[in-house]
Amino acid sequence: DNAVLFGDALFLFGGAVAGTFMRDLTNVTEARAIYADISVELGGGWGLTAGGRLTKDEREVNVEQFLDLNGVPWQARTRANFMDRSGWLSTAAIGQPFDNATVEALGTKTKLEADEFTSRVVLDYKKSDDLMFYASIADSFKGGGWASRVTAASDFKDLKPEFVTNFEMGMKSEWANDTVRVNLTYFSADYTDLQITAIDQNTGAFVYSNKADASVDGIEGEFVYIASDNLTLFANLSTLEGNYTDLRPGAEGLATKELKRTPDFSYRYGFLYDQAIESGEMNVSAVINKTDEYFSNQNNTPNGYRPAVSKLDLTVTYRPNDGDWRLIASCNNCTDERNANSTLDFGTLGFVTQFQDMPRLWRISYRYDF
Repeated sequence: DNAVLFGDALFLFGGAVAGTFMRDLTNVTEARAIYADISVELGGGWGLTAGGRLTKDEREVNVEQFLDLNGVPWQARTRANFMDRSGWLSTAAIGQPFDNATVEALGTKTKLEADEFTSRVVLDYKKSDDLMFYASIADSFKGGGWASRVTAASDFKDLKPEFVTNFEMGMKSEWANDTVRVNLTYFSADYTDLQITAIDQNTGAFVYSNKADASVDGIEGEFVYIASDNLTLFANLSTLEGNYTDLRPGAEGLATKELKRTPDFSYRYGFLYDQAIESGEMNVSAVINKTDEYFSNQNNTPNGYRPAVSKLDLTVTYRPNDGDWRLIASCNNCTDERNANSTLDFGTLGFVTQFQDMPRLWRISYRYDF
């Protein structure tokens, strides 16, 4: 069970009138599955793995919207009065009913059920103990749901399940007496009935639909080099390309848009250095994470543009000889890069909501192993 209370604050006439739409929403999900998997040695280094899952996914929602008129600004609320419902008024009283009966009358299902069979097949070839090739194909799905962020009953739509078929092929290898590891993967994923969440730039309303299909493909590489007993170098690289492959009526505006959160290139590289000292061992690691620019919202608005960014993480760990504890000092996002990872651009309503990455974070922690 999942109970959520959404609030959308309104401040009218310079704050003289304050009100908040409160949606009391309970979502119950029950999923049951049967899974089987079998692996067969085919001889000559070849192997085959096949599996399947039969899933029954049932979901039910109960929703009711109120107008909170208690007049206490959000910034002035305390733990004691945060959920004070004494000033709550059903929106039915102002001619805008928003409950299960209303949305069902408008054609929205409040109970969803999906019975789906998904599968996975992997073919691999082990050329030697240090070199293996593989290819796989699998399909899966994400259950349906509801447009929970809307404030009008007419926009509270049910979503169908989203389906994806994923193909992968790659290589896993170790070289130079196991001091070098190289893993490469190509993947291609085709999405059907993609669950789109966007904001109508003319009305400011949330839009939820299954009106698009999409394709995403890319290459991933993992490289590790053990330079010495003390020093390990590593790098992870990836490319990503995504586009819409079909847009149904109502989603034509996405024809010129990029899929959100699909940077062309990203990488992660760094080192791990271990140094024995008289009282124990010191470990130092440094990691640089770089991601190309991308849009963090479906509409690709200027406010949703996220520029390319590089972030540095540093960690120092001390372990005593024969000790059960360790002391860790770390810095995440040491250069304090500030970017939004998600954007809700409400267009003509004149405001934007953004969710920021974590700023620079210093941390000291102590760990004891029992």
